[in-house]
Amino acid sequence: METNYFLIINIKGKATAIYLDNNPRPYVDISEIDLQTMQYSREEIIEFARQKISDLQKLPPEKLNLCDIYVLRVREDKKHKFHLKFYECIYKTSGISIEECAEERLNRIQYNLGRQQDEAKVSIDISASPHFHRLVKTLLDGLIGDSKFLYSIIMRKSFLNDHFMDILRELSKPHNYHNMNYYNYVYPELQKELKSYKQLRGLFLEYKYFYHSLQRQKPSERYNALYSSDVFSYTDGFYLQKYNADNDPNKTFFWDQMDSNFQLLDDLKAISILEKVKREPFQNKELEKWYYFGGIEAIFMNMDTNEIYPCSKEDLVRAGIISNNDYLQYLYKKYENQQRSYK
Repeated sequence: METNYFLIINIKGKATAIYLDNNPRPYVDISEIDLQTMQYSREEIIEFARQKISDLQKLPPEKLNLCDIYVLRVREDKKHKFHLKFYECIYKTSGISIEECAEERLNRIQYNLGRQQDEAKVSIDISASPHFHRLVKTLLDGLIGDSKFLYSIIMRKSFLNDHFMDILRELSKPHNYHNMNYYNYVYPELQKELKSYKQLRGLFLEYKYFYHSLQRQKPSERYNALYSSDVFSYTDGFYLQKYNADNDPNKTFFWDQMDSNFQLLDDLKAISILEKVKREPFQNKELEKWYYFGGIEAIFMNMDTNEIYPCSKEDLVRAGIISNNDYLQYLYKKYENQQRSYK
């Protein structure tokens, strides 16, 4: 089962993958995203995304805080069905940090990905990090030493797994919470659970929220959002829901939709159409010859206008004789004329 991670910004149910390193590829692990997001505040990430996403540019400043930012894990099974899981982000904050543990995790994962076939995998247990034991002590002392913190996790659906939560529920019983012998028993059990980076980051986030170092976000609808197509391994740029991707094993959804409803066109789809057109060969070989010889200048020097403008609109946009916008407007009108002819 192939697994990829994405940093997502969701604006009113339209969710776009963003790449803080400007390298548009899936992240190999959540720790790779954490190491980037913890260098920025939430507001700085929104500002970064505004430079890339037109929908964000249209939002008034007071509405920007309504954006939902999260980490998305996408797993594609052998039947090409997608399984989604959501994680909250770690932003820049003062006080204790999880950075060294994230680095330990990522280094181990990258080693496993790059190892030779005859080399054994290494465990992704992060307890080897020098920072691990100091961080775990701080988190568990805060958890066990403050019943309000403990109950804040128990009373709300937490980021922690069921076994960890079961231990906390037992710990929260008064006869256990005030029993030093029980404390001595439960501490190593919790410490063992926290060797998992995802459990550690879950408790770390709870700690930061409880002590007001980070603000808990209210997630918007995530599962049924429209996602940018790179999340589901499409090469064309557009938006679709998980349901659409689950039922499109041959990756034809975009062009099927364009054939049936061209008005679905948006910024990402326009880019995808233009890129596809420009990758295709010229239909007019004379135009092609002069274009590759010297660009648009060579075309106008060696061809008459009555030879140029009868060329297809696709050839004209490939050569730069008409603009991208002119070509898209041509497609809109062509679609509208087709629709009228059917009535």
